[in-house]
Amino acid sequence: MSSLAFVTGATGFIGSQVVASALRDGYNVRVSVRKPEQIDTLKGIFHDDASRLQFVVVPDIAVAGAFDKALDGVKVVFHLASPMPGKGADLQKDYLEPARNGTLSILESAKKVGSIEKVIVMSSILGIGPVDLFSNTDQFVAANTGKRHEIDLDKVFPGGKGENGSMYVASKIVAHQASLDWAVEHKPAFQLITVHPTFVLGPSLIRKTATDLDGINAWFWQSLQLPAPLFPAVIVDVRDVADLCLKAAAVDVKPGEAELVASGAPTSWREIGEWVRAKYPQLETRLEEDGPTPFRVENDVLGVRWRPLGETLGGLIDQQLALQKGSA
Repeated sequence: MSSLAFVTGATGFIGSQVVASALRDGYNVRVSVRKPEQIDTLKGIFHDDASRLQFVVVPDIAVAGAFDKALDGVKVVFHLASPMPGKGADLQKDYLEPARNGTLSILESAKKVGSIEKVIVMSSILGIGPVDLFSNTDQFVAANTGKRHEIDLDKVFPGGKGENGSMYVASKIVAHQASLDWAVEHKPAFQLITVHPTFVLGPSLIRKTATDLDGINAWFWQSLQLPAPLFPAVIVDVRDVADLCLKAAAVDVKPGEAELVASGAPTSWREIGEWVRAKYPQLETRLEEDGPTPFRVENDVLGVRWRPLGETLGGLIDQQLALQKGSA
């Protein structure tokens, strides 16, 4: 009998790939969605495995007890849903509370279910880096150090809307630390594992049109038409992030090594620009500069073999060109 996995955020870029990887690895998958109409969307994406999918509607993941009735019989939880901050200037209301409360809600519910062995939470490299990581990229970001990145909220964010980027970073740090603190306090029977990808690129399972391009994929596409890119060249394929989540569910992860960094082979924007010009001359990319110095990470994680850069970029570019052609 197949084990049951529970996935939040399945309608998202990474979450949909986690569902695909879980189905590939033989799991039955129960998915939470915010709206009933999202069920048909997911059934369409995973039509070949629709009989192995179950659905529950959870309108607000940050509400206490939101998942209490959704986790019966589940073996592993993949938590990828996160209310997206960034549309307001209130640090607590618009950033910290949404990011923190959604994770704590599912941890509290999972604690009540004896069948759950692992809860795997999608964080970000920002969750284990210092709050100045975007402005000071020339540094090494280490996992599993036990270090707390203390944040003086009043000092770091004096500018309201002008500090949205820094407030977003702070929300990732605070949410990650809150999950670790919760595990120390409650000592759940399951193992808490957190995944920390760098900048996630690649083909999407959920896109329908060329204008649906968003997130880091959109930043990448915009960067092709700029002399200098919009973000450091520290890249990981979305399919590799999903595979790392499933690997973490399948193998023993030592308690002191449960922060997993997902990042592909080191590269540079010069290398990316040269590759795109050679492979896709019709794009006429303007990339000439290396952009921000890439921060450095340790990417030898659970023996995962990261996809080559060309496979990641080619998957994204081919999909975008096909969608553009289809809408012409």
